Amino acid sequence: MANKEKKLALIDGSAYFYRAYHALPPLKNSKGQETGAIHGFITAIHKLIADFKPSNIAMIFDPKGPNFRHEIYPDYKANREAMPDELVSQIQLLYKALDYNGLKPIIIEGYEADDVIGTLTKKFKDEIEILIFSGDKDFSQLVDERVSIINPVTYKPLDHNGVFEKFNVYPKEFIDFLALVGDKSDNIPGVDGIGPKTASSLIRKFGSAENIIKNADKITGKNKEKIKNSQ
Repeated sequence: MANKEKKLALIDGSAYFYRAYHALPPLKNSKGQETGAIHGFITAIHKLIADFKPSNIAMIFDPKGPNFRHEIYPDYKANREAMPDELVSQIQLLYKALDYNGLKPIIIEGYEADDVIGTLTKKFKDEIEILIFSGDKDFSQLVDERVSIINPVTYKPLDHNGVFEKFNVYPKEFIDFLALVGDKSDNIPGVDGIGPKTASSLIRKFGSAENIIKNADKITGKNKEKIKNSQ
């Protein structure tokens, strides 16, 4: 039986690091080394620990270079700018600071932090409550009675009902939802002309993206052609 008193905090370290970099003015130490993002990151983690009191913490970061998604879709995240030099210069110092404080960064070559967080969530959610600290909407697919997403700015949790209120689909339907609307932040196109409202309506009626395609002839109006043209 799961111990309800225990909580595992899975922290999207890369996202937190970027957020810390943009949230604070440039800071340097006595040697002239940029330290603003490190300071902001550590401050945010201290607040997280104080507010949520997790019994366990895993700090996950993206590795350098492309991953398997780029092999499938070369334009994956092609709209993203490279990490600023001011941030690159701080990343190794951050890793050392975290390691020194007993929070050894988890970095798996070839896999994004999202993938690792998803794997850890599925592996441990039956044993311990999972809190995912990230602003990435993709994690919505993982939410259930044992898994919540915590917004890194507001610290407001997103639970099962919260996902539905925000996207008008349930967590188990979220992958199908993204397949229809795409993901601009990752440069992934969806079905041309299908927005969130139409996507959620089609999912409500047909249940999944696969069933929507199979039943395209039953869809009325212009949406029928939009679905057919996307295949």
